Amino acid sequence: MLKKFKDIVLAELRRQRLIDHLGLSNVTQKQLGDAHKITEIVCIQHHYNIAQRADDRFIDELLM
Repeated sequence: MLKKFKDIVLAELRRQRLIDHLGLSNVTQKQLGDAHKITEIVCIQHHYNIAQRADDRFIDELLM
């Protein structure tokens, strides 16, 4: 899923130092793992708050 053309292009732009950092939003653990195989990911953003806690386990695993 993350091996779409635009994702590969973003990784290549990062390798060329035309962009400094890449972040993702609303990804699954598998998507994040796939993205790490392509390039370094420096942050993720999720819809997460006191009422939206579906990603508790995912966030806990990121902290380890």
